[in-house]
Amino acid sequence: MNNKNADRTAEAVKDLEEARNTRARKLQKARAIFKDAEECSELLFKEAGLPTSTDIDCISQFSFDIIAKPSASYLEAFVRIRLQKNVLESWKAPSKGSKKKVEDGMNCKQTKGKFLIQLVQDLASTKPVAQEPDLVAAIFEITGVGCSSYLIVRLRCSLCC
Repeated sequence: MNNKNADRTAEAVKDLEEARNTRARKLQKARAIFKDAEECSELLFKEAGLPTSTDIDCISQFSFDIIAKPSASYLEAFVRIRLQKNVLESWKAPSKGSKKKVEDGMNCKQTKGKFLIQLVQDLASTKPVAQEPDLVAAIFEITGVGCSSYLIVRLRCSLCC
């Protein structure tokens, strides 16, 4: 009987640790997207020769040559925080595009819509709608085992403890 309880306890501890690690990875991914979006803005201002304290709305006036300077991953983050409330949901990003493709009236073949550089220009004056995910849900961590059928647990924050 004790071995069965010990096995269950070990399995529960493993599951809880896995859940905590998954939440931590998701939070890290979301924070990276927010950071990339901010860095994208800074890079765009730098390319335009403007201070980073410039109002972000002015990006909508930048040429496609300037908007195309940051990498596609930065542009994608800039767009995602303005389109998606939950940045952890899947999103099919369009290709980056180029000034020539936009001027020729082409669309992204993957999404059949606008290129990333067009979306950045269109959405620059749009306020971000994305929210940092609420992944700080408390989990129970098993800290010891009482007599045969009782588990002693304590509430523990899944990110900072």
